[in-house]
This record gives sequence, C-alpha cells and structure tokens, in this order.
Amino acid sequence: MKSLFITYALLFAGLLIPVCFGLYWLSGMLAIPFAIILGCEYIFHRMPAMLFTCRLLLVLVYVLICKLFVFDIFQVNSSSMEGTILKGDVLLVNKLAYGPISLQPEDISWVKLFYKGQHKDVVDRKRGYEKISRNDVFIYELFPGYFVVKRCVGLPQDTIKIDNDSAYINNQLSGFPKDGYQQYRERFRDRSGVKKAVSMIPESAIDSVNIDSNVVIANMAMSQLSGDAIEVERLPNKLLQGKTPYFQPGVWTINNMGPLIVPHGHYFMMGDNRPYSEDSRYLGFIPEQHIVGKTVLVLYSYGDNGFILNRLFKKVL
Repeated sequence: MKSLFITYALLFAGLLIPVCFGLYWLSGMLAIPFAIILGCEYIFHRMPAMLFTCRLLLVLVYVLICKLFVFDIFQVNSSSMEGTILKGDVLLVNKLAYGPISLQPEDISWVKLFYKGQHKDVVDRKRGYEKISRNDVFIYELFPGYFVVKRCVGLPQDTIKIDNDSAYINNQLSGFPKDGYQQYRERFRDRSGVKKAVSMIPESAIDSVNIDSNVVIANMAMSQLSGDAIEVERLPNKLLQGKTPYFQPGVWTINNMGPLIVPHGHYFMMGDNRPYSEDSRYLGFIPEQHIVGKTVLVLYSYGDNGFILNRLFKKVL
C-alpha cells in the first residue's frame, strides 16, 4: 500500500512539471485519466482484476498522449540531409517544442467513416515552450501521410536570395551547416594525394576522378576536404539544374533565385545535402500548420550497410 501511495504521489508531481513550462493544457490532459484511476482505486479496491485493468488502461492512455502530443519517431528514407542526417536514421522528434497540432476528426481513420465535415485550413496548435528559429531541423508533412525532414533557413518576413546554393537571409550570408554536403573539386600535387583522398570519401559521394590531372570531384561536407589538396573549388549545383523552380519558373533557377519574402505563417526550408535536396526552392514555402515537431536526436541508424554504431543517440545540430 505504501509503495502504491508513493507511485501515485510521484505521478501527481509529474503532472505539475508541464506547468513550469507554461504547458497548462498538457497538465490538464494528463490529470483527467489520473483522476479517473484514483476513483477506480477507491471503487475497485477489493477487485484485483478490475484494478489491474484500470492501471493498464492508464498506462495505455499516457502512452497515447505521449505519441500524439509529446514526441514521435520517424525513419529517414532519403539522402537530402546528409551528412547531418543519414538515410536510415531513426529520429526522435519533440512535438512539445513548438507545440503539437490538435487532432481533427479526419485525422483518425475510424472517425473518418462517420465524419463529413470539411478540413480546416487554419489548425489549432497547442502552446509550446520555444519559437521556431533559423537553422532548426524539423519534421513536416509535405503531403498527407508523407513526412520530410529539412533545415529551416528562412522565417516569416525574411528576405531570401539563393546564389549558387548559398542562402542570403536579409542580405546576410547564412552559415552553411558544417556537416552539410556540397560538390567540391580538389586538385592534388600527385597521384598519391588522389588515392588518399578517394580512400577517405564514400564511393557513392565521388562524382569523378581524373588521374591525369590529379583531380577529384565529390559531393561531401567541408569537414571531409583533404588537407593535401593544392586547390579546392566549390562547384555550381548541376544535379538539380533540370528541375523547375517553384518561384518564377523560366526566370529564376534552382541555384539562383530571389530576392523573395517569406509570407506570414510560412517557412523556407533547405536540405543540408543541397545538390540532392528537393526543398523550398522546388516545392515552395512550408505552412506552419504542416510542422510536426523539432528533430532532437538520432536514436539509431540502420541503412543499406546495416547498423551504424557511431550514430547511436547522436544529437541533431
């Protein structure tokens, strides 16, 4: 009996934690099943089977609340965020950071069978404990049931200009993620430098190797550049040149566009692997109501080459 009292006392204390962050709605949501289980403890205190069922239901309800409003888990199936996030990474997404979106009836499969109302263009987002900032990495729903992870480059009312994959925000060059991929041309003094560089770069990232001129062209992060190169040049993005830009097609290109102003309630997103990323350059601004949550952690990674140990519990920056 004493251990049960301590358990419920700790649960009650846990209900007060969201209040410290101003998340009163979450405390209220957690308090309702807690009050019900206390009533069940009083009513069914002589019926162990019923008590067990009530306690099990309480656990299931709390798990469901956490899944819908606190955090979620997503697996990455593209290379658009390499090398910050790899294909096969399983991400922990914090829904509380910006505040979760309230469920609509059509979001629940079995309710859709009976619900004939129209989908709301403006959705209700619960209060979070932080604002979206530039360089945040978050998950959003691009199409119904299709989720994407990208980095926030532009906030509402920012002026964006893209020049050879470099983003200028309000006339200031935006810092490129240190692990983000771009295409580089490295020239070496001799073939030994070429062989050393090629051995350090994943085969899939190498675009071409010219032994005669001692040149390697590869898609990689700046941190992966060889210190032995006598000449390094960042190349224009040719991989998306055939794509039609969302903004002023025929006038602007994927690599060079702007200036343009991000409208209220929208964000300009780009992938860290910009040569391979179909993002806001190609698909337009992302509405706030499509944002699911902030990506905070790589739980583990299991890709084409199996389990990657050094990705375990890796923080996303």
